[in-house]
Amino acid sequence: MKTIIYTTLLGILSLGCDRATNVDVPSDNTLPPITQSGANTFGCKLNSVVFIPTKAIGSTVVEKPIHFYGYYIDTPNHSNKISALRQTNLKNLLNVEIYMYKFSVIGVGDYIFDNAYYFDDNNQPFNSYLRCIAKSPATGEWKTYGSFNNSGKVTISRFDLNGCSGTFYGKLKEQNGNEEIEITDGRFDFNYKTL
Repeated sequence: MKTIIYTTLLGILSLGCDRATNVDVPSDNTLPPITQSGANTFGCKLNSVVFIPTKAIGSTVVEKPIHFYGYYIDTPNHSNKISALRQTNLKNLLNVEIYMYKFSVIGVGDYIFDNAYYFDDNNQPFNSYLRCIAKSPATGEWKTYGSFNNSGKVTISRFDLNGCSGTFYGKLKEQNGNEEIEITDGRFDFNYKTL
């Protein structure tokens, strides 16, 4: 009788632990809401599959999944780039980069994407772009894709000393090829101090 009670109690506790664990893990199939509160969120879709950045697990060096870089600082061309990386449970996107030319000068507004030239990271172009590493829908290989003239945009809805928020979308073309993909439903909301 003790064995039956013990087994039943252990089973009930196991179910309770599973439920508690699942509640704490955010859904991998749901985009974060569009907010302007500094929630440090980022997400988009490629072929209806949700992309949300994740930290590396099991590595001695844990890299943050989202970075916010500055270029041409203290010049009229002061620009910024968002880099979001998925390091676990890869699906069809490895990373997404959004470069906003003259972001620190212009602030709130639309940044129309142009060519995502393939360049040294220290020398960014004098235009906004969207770039990613994604699985080719045709071959399943990982390839680099970039925006082209008037192929999408990022809209900044909040820009202040604490952070920025916005939405984005765009068509991208394969580097050195003709295959196109489309990123939709993009959104981000950052607090610079806690990102």
